[in-house]
Amino acid sequence: MEHRRDARKSVLFRATIYPVDTYADVIIRDVSRTGVMGESDIEMHIGQTVHLSADEKAFHPGVVRWMRGRKFGLQFDEAQTLFGIGDLDLQHGDIEGQQPRAERIALSISARLAFGRPPRPATVRNISRFGMQLVSSSGFAQGQCLLIKVSHDPPIHGRVQWSKEGTIGLKAFEPIPRQ
Repeated sequence: MEHRRDARKSVLFRATIYPVDTYADVIIRDVSRTGVMGESDIEMHIGQTVHLSADEKAFHPGVVRWMRGRKFGLQFDEAQTLFGIGDLDLQHGDIEGQQPRAERIALSISARLAFGRPPRPATVRNISRFGMQLVSSSGFAQGQCLLIKVSHDPPIHGRVQWSKEGTIGLKAFEPIPRQ
């Protein structure tokens, strides 16, 4: 007998699973077209992929580009769109020979970072409004939070409901747009 809340649709999508080991609260201090500068007491490494959320619903992958004490820089494809800021121009500077750089907008926005172990490849086998079945290497525990990246869509944030022999059931925290 079927006990699922929503109908499932069989699919075959390639995906990437980002296990979430920890969340960290940060303050975003400025944004440009390709990045943000933030502050926090967390430890990150240059080149590390982290996921940033301003609303705890949608997480966006970025790469750590620099660290100086509590301050850090993250690179994104379209950083200004994460905060609803329109197109930003290049600033050419006043000093002769100064290289142009993207305009920066000062902010003071609370946000959250999710980061964990290296990502793993996966295949999405079926999907519903609030869940999906994935096939990947084993090692995911019931209750573990994951970010699932499918094609160019923002990652889907959810929790492992069950895990058996490399197959997991994920319950999404927000409705899944792809159906």
